Formats: sequence, structure tokens, C-alpha cells
Amino acid sequence: KCRADEYLESFNVLSILVAALAHDLGHDGFNNAFHANSGSDLAVTYNGISILENYSAAYLFRILRKKDCNIFLRLNDEEMYKMRTRLIDMIL
Repeated sequence: KCRADEYLESFNVLSILVAALAHDLGHDGFNNAFHANSGSDLAVTYNGISILENYSAAYLFRILRKKDCNIFLRLNDEEMYKMRTRLIDMIL
């Protein structure tokens, strides 16, 4: 047992776990330097800034927009804003 619940609220544990799962979501096997140097579509889309991390965060939220995939449906608007902000901060 990791006992994370002794130190963190369940909201925080959930955000950490989801961010960890999503951090490399959709990566294509290349790194940020490759994308920036090659001028890939991803590099242009994310203006060369944390290219793959921004891609992963965006990909996560595209998945979560699907009703049958949204594990955060029960969160109210304020909680969802807080969750989204935390996830983006942790992924980036």
C-alpha cells in the first residue's frame, strides 16, 4: 500500500495519477528537439514550446470530451477548472 491518502486528498491523488498516465500520451517516438529542428506540424501548432507535452495535454482533453471517456463527469465547473489546471501544469 502506498499510503498516499495519508498525505494527499483524493482529488490530488487522482490528478497526479491521471497526469502521470497522460504525460507521454500520443508520443510519436521523436523528441521535442527533433520536432523543433524539423519544423514539424506539432512544432508549428505548439510554437516550439514543450511540443510533446502540450500535445499530450491536448490529446488527454480531447479524449475526456467524449462522454463515455470522461472520468471527471461528476466534477462541477469549479472543480473541473481546478483539475484541468493541475493536469496541464503537471504534464507540462
